[in-house]
Amino acid sequence: MAVELPDGDCPAERFLADLETRPQAQFKGLLERLADTGRLRSPELMRKLEVPGEPTVWEIKAHSGRGFRLYVIRRRNDWIATHGGPKAPQRRVRVEVRRARNILTEWES
Repeated sequence: MAVELPDGDCPAERFLADLETRPQAQFKGLLERLADTGRLRSPELMRKLEVPGEPTVWEIKAHSGRGFRLYVIRRRNDWIATHGGPKAPQRRVRVEVRRARNILTEWES
């Protein structure tokens, strides 16, 4: 499931649509697996981002070129994709977590 904001924008879908075929297919496959089973076979493809605050944000990794990340949040049994982008340096992880939480808050209100 991806967040669609009140203005009709869907940052996660926009991100996926702009990707080349290979990373786009990787993310779609990973999202399907996550939706079906609640987890990924390869735990190294998904990481819990240890940033204080709620909700917890996870990143799903696609290793293609310089690397891409899709940010997701778990709500009960659902995984909600908020946005994505190129692999962020460690110092920017807090910015991406804040963005994911803000997108979710806007979607839920």
